[in-house]
Amino acid sequence: MKGHRVPGLQTGSIPLDISPDNQWVLFSGPSGHQPMAGGVLPQTNLYMIRRDGSGLKNFSLDFSAVLGREPVNSKLP
Repeated sequence: MKGHRVPGLQTGSIPLDISPDNQWVLFSGPSGHQPMAGGVLPQTNLYMIRRDGSGLKNFSLDFSAVLGREPVNSKLP
């Protein structure tokens, strides 16, 4: 397979996954972090874009369900 640049992808972006139909790329990149309001971070560094560079989507992450809960310690044996 030969790789190619996806138009519209921001400098410093890191591809994370591609959709089963090979049409969407999930990636992390520079973010416009805004303060979290009510547990929702509206501007994140998690994006999705079509391989042709169209349809850029920025995911809003909702942490409101876990606010106020104790952190989970995930130490492995």
